[in-house]
Amino acid sequence: MTDYEKEEIILTATNQETEGYRIERLNQVVGYICALAEHYGNKDLTGKIRSLDDHKGCLTVVWKAAPTAGEKEIIAKAWESGIANEPAENIVHTIL
Repeated sequence: MTDYEKEEIILTATNQETEGYRIERLNQVVGYICALAEHYGNKDLTGKIRSLDDHKGCLTVVWKAAPTAGEKEIIAKAWESGIANEPAENIVHTIL
């Protein structure tokens, strides 16, 4: 598997200036994603993600490269966790 260049994941959210908890929630989701990726031995996952956007509970994941089904599942588990507590149906995946 290719080693993707590690860049910081861009986090944005609706009303992020007045609803700062959304960015904090995304930071926690990124931590959960990193932990799951490490657990499953996926060293490339976070490098493949360009950005995450929380629009009123709908998560948009922008990918630098096409995600695998397993990578999408990791994102879903993080979004459904007690951190975000949002359904996986509220995730949209976009590839650059």
